[in-house]
Amino acid sequence: MKSSTNIFIQQLSITFLIFTVLLNSSAHAYYKINKPVAFLSQANSDNIQQSKPKTFEQFIDIKQQKINNCITGTIKYKIADRATANKLCHCTIGVRSKMTIGQLWEIESYAQSGIDPTTLPYVIKMQQDLQKCTIGLILSPPQRL
Repeated sequence: MKSSTNIFIQQLSITFLIFTVLLNSSAHAYYKINKPVAFLSQANSDNIQQSKPKTFEQFIDIKQQKINNCITGTIKYKIADRATANKLCHCTIGVRSKMTIGQLWEIESYAQSGIDPTTLPYVIKMQQDLQKCTIGLILSPPQRL
């Protein structure tokens, strides 16, 4: 029988795996969409202006895309079924969406400097909030594909 501490650690690890995958994939997706373009001809510039969304309904809902990517990844790696993944991902993305850009930069600065960012007060709070996202959910360790 697994102890509650082991279950807690397992669920926390799964949550952070999802968080890390999302963070990395969202950065990659952002770069793919927003590749630096040094030189645009006037014709290309006009085409870009014409292809921009004109109404609110045409705008991309980034938060929903992140939730959808999380659900897909959670199911793909057999961490949870669709209903559980939906609950987990809505919660974890909700927690993540409250992080400020400044907090993200501070976490990245700590990590790049070799300093453990988990000692930052808002990271501790975020970890607690992320852990709450897993309460009552049946989660499995990620499966290799």
